[in-house]
Amino acid sequence: TSSECDKIRIILIHNDSLDNFDFNGFCEERKQYIKSIKDKKRKIQSFFVWKLLLNVSDNYNYKFIQKTDGSWIEIDNKIFISLSHSHNIVAVTISNENCGVDVELISNKILKLKNKFSCDNINDLTLELTKEFTKKEAKFKSKFFDTFSTEIISDHLKNAYVITSCGNNKSEIIKIDL
Repeated sequence: TSSECDKIRIILIHNDSLDNFDFNGFCEERKQYIKSIKDKKRKIQSFFVWKLLLNVSDNYNYKFIQKTDGSWIEIDNKIFISLSHSHNIVAVTISNENCGVDVELISNKILKLKNKFSCDNINDLTLELTKEFTKKEAKFKSKFFDTFSTEIISDHLKNAYVITSCGNNKSEIIKIDL
């Protein structure tokens, strides 16, 4: 099994109302940043990414910061972090080594990319393309490791998502309710 650092934590977003957001634990700068985001879906995703990071930080004594290039690090540089979000789901993976995670909603929009992938004998083209896309994204984020963990998750609206992590170790998914 994987260590605590090799697990993917996810939140399935059930609340799309900004009125009930609990900013407890957020620094003032982070609160203002989230409040400044214009797109409602992106604002909600950003809020839940930070809630997830706070949850991991509180449970494992990690302190996360966002660098100017947009990537995330743990202050003491003990672990690596990768984030992803799509529609009603956010995902965070942390590891003692480089890691990557990507999550995508399974939808026909992916068919626009079919010419960029080699897909022979695929029964469910949409699902297979989504899996391939998340693998490529996770591999890029991980600095090109080759060990993948891929799962399909459903949200409360019965949307299906592909989550793929990439690193030196296989990952397992932990759902967190906040």
